[in-house]
Amino acid sequence: MITGFGGGIIRDCIIGKVPFSFRKGSNYATSAFWGALSFYFLMFVNFNLAIIVSIITTLVFREIISKYGIYKMFRKKA
Repeated sequence: MITGFGGGIIRDCIIGKVPFSFRKGSNYATSAFWGALSFYFLMFVNFNLAIIVSIITTLVFREIISKYGIYKMFRKKA
């Protein structure tokens, strides 16, 4: 989670842009968190399974939630 999320922040800061992770509607941190959490709990069961499930979890959160704007459902309406 730290390398995926933190690396993007450092990269964007070096090139002088606002980090994508801090922009409204970004779910990088959430995706990284759930991927890391799934890996942590499954690595005690089966290490190869943990790798596969954590990759899938991260991709699902990152791509599907971002693409369809599912994060909008959880925001408070003004």
